[in-house]
Amino acid sequence: MTSRGAASGTAASPAPPRWRGFDWFFPVLIAIVLIGLAVRLGAVLVTDPPRYLTDATYFRIQGLLFVKGHGFVDPFIWSQQHRFVPSAFHPPLFSVVLGGVSWLGFESVGAARVAACLVGSVTIVLVGILGRSIGDRRIGLIAATIAALTPNLWVPDGALASEGLAAMLVAAALVLAYSLFRRPRYSVAIGLGVAIGLAGLTRPETLLLSLILVIPLVVSMQLPTRRRIGFFVVTSVATVLVIGPWVARTATVFERPVFISANGQAILGYANCPSTYDGNWLGSWRMDCPLETQQFAPVLKTAH
Repeated sequence: MTSRGAASGTAASPAPPRWRGFDWFFPVLIAIVLIGLAVRLGAVLVTDPPRYLTDATYFRIQGLLFVKGHGFVDPFIWSQQHRFVPSAFHPPLFSVVLGGVSWLGFESVGAARVAACLVGSVTIVLVGILGRSIGDRRIGLIAATIAALTPNLWVPDGALASEGLAAMLVAAALVLAYSLFRRPRYSVAIGLGVAIGLAGLTRPETLLLSLILVIPLVVSMQLPTRRRIGFFVVTSVATVLVIGPWVARTATVFERPVFISANGQAILGYANCPSTYDGNWLGSWRMDCPLETQQFAPVLKTAH
């Protein structure tokens, strides 16, 4: 009797409430993302749009011209002289993203800033996932909160700076790198290479991830040497295939060598004159620096 009663009691015991096994990570992460998006959109509302002769204008107008079929041309020369002159002053990807926003019918500065804020929101998600993968749910949510609120990540979005898109792609690369370390698969290696390549087409310095991230990653894998070399080669080839068409374009359009962009060369001219070494412009740069910037910038073979 006792045995049957115990068995009967066990069978009749209620199942544990479902909410106890519910994974709150993603609902809380979504809430954090919405807070981060609100911070970014709030900054857009209370700050003035980027000024005319700025990188923000370059990206937005070049993207608009790109989707209209004019390629990657200098937007400032077009706006002032109505000539289509090829340009590689900046890498192309952020212009393409903003061009996509224009292609959808949203051509205003405000629409571009909102789109950049949405990109920043994706960064929050990726940082949260990365934190959970490396540590646990709590670390992931803390990391996402920092990404949502730190000015270094939300200021570039409203300013239409390419650093916001670059941050998102670097976060994606880190997520893929950790996934590759935990479960080595060639499909993940390809994704990692693509992420690094896209990041390089946004901010060229991020291509250093191939050295400071991929090499230590494959070296630390507990795999036969042949497989580790294979993962490195696959990742590197994917990166080269992504940046290859742009590098081929810059190699054929300009007479002077240009790898990803001429921005680093041109800034030498804009930042080296007496007014940037003293006074209010100390440490900054000026478009009217007397130093001829053409000696640092690429010379066009053709101008349409």
